[in-house]
Amino acid sequence: MNGGLITVPTTEIVSDLRKIDDQLTELYKRVAGAATNWTMPIVRALLLNLIVYARSAEEAEEAAANISEISGTHPCRAIIVDVTTPQQSSAVQSSKKQQEGCAGIITTVCGITSRGDRTLCGEIITLCLTPRADQVIGSVTPLLIGDVPVVLWIPGDIPQDDPDFESLFLMADHVLLDSRQFADLPAGLNLIPRFCPHEGAECTSADLSWASIQTWRELVAQHFDPPSMRHYLAKLQRVDVTFAGSRDVGSHPEAGVLHKYPPSAPLFLACWFMLCTGLQPRKVEHSDQGQFIIHAEQEGRSVEIRLSPTGRELPEGRIGAFVVRGGDTSDTATFIVKSVSMTEMVVTEECPGVCLPPQVLDVVPESDAALAARALDANRRDVVYEDVLKMASQVLKEIRS
Repeated sequence: MNGGLITVPTTEIVSDLRKIDDQLTELYKRVAGAATNWTMPIVRALLLNLIVYARSAEEAEEAAANISEISGTHPCRAIIVDVTTPQQSSAVQSSKKQQEGCAGIITTVCGITSRGDRTLCGEIITLCLTPRADQVIGSVTPLLIGDVPVVLWIPGDIPQDDPDFESLFLMADHVLLDSRQFADLPAGLNLIPRFCPHEGAECTSADLSWASIQTWRELVAQHFDPPSMRHYLAKLQRVDVTFAGSRDVGSHPEAGVLHKYPPSAPLFLACWFMLCTGLQPRKVEHSDQGQFIIHAEQEGRSVEIRLSPTGRELPEGRIGAFVVRGGDTSDTATFIVKSVSMTEMVVTEECPGVCLPPQVLDVVPESDAALAARALDANRRDVVYEDVLKMASQVLKEIRS
């Protein structure tokens, strides 16, 4: 749904959480009154409970914006659990919460479906709670809608030793996370397996970083759709993956962490390709220029996979190019997928035989909201991602050692 949003004021401050449902009903009446000239019905069809565990004001605000975008295609009751402590909040934010006596903020988000036959509405409930005070689980549980899935979204680092988070996790059917946001990538990746199904556990997980490389995986695989090109995969020489590094280390002290390890998206893409081609990582070098060189083996032959930062004007951590070289001295080919801008990618081949002609493809940059919406549609176990995660953790362990 990309239709017009109803723009009447549909947000209210709630000081008594017991009255949230009553005030939501009033908001829906307000929406209905603003849409009296519309011919399509307004439908309150909530397909899931979406809980966001926000530990900073920035995470809570970004979550509200993302959910507003998601609600058009995935109408849900979203509960943003804002456990920002006074020490973490800015003086302005803390003062605002105190003045409003804010226990919760409720918002309805409505828009026309892509077919234009109805208006779907979702709900965003932001709870301003005190962490570790038995307040979180007691406030969230009564607000959950029965008989629909519960999805837990972790927008930043995975919490550890956090009883509030553990209580919410036990209620979840599906977990959304984003390894691109991990401050310590090796530590974060090591925590993800607990969200993967094991020993009868039903909760599944989805990583927005993994979802963000789907187009790259499809275009790389496209090179080798013709049977005449597949023999190059059995004789790989070298693989190069470039990614956008931090361009302003001075003003971002944490940027050094990004150079210490490769970002998760290019790392996942490299590991996926290694799994597809039977490459086994043996050793990893980290050069002074920030390049990560994975020394791998394919049927007794050595193959280098290089992950290198580029100075191109791309968002930090974004993949710039993926280049595969394969064959022997008499029959060598190069396969390239390259991002030339935020909205354009180029696919080219250099080979002795008949190659595919160069392709210039228009791509639509996917926001976090778009990635999350796609992940909600695929709430099932992804064994490929689980295997990629294991190899990525292995590579990072080699870098760290």
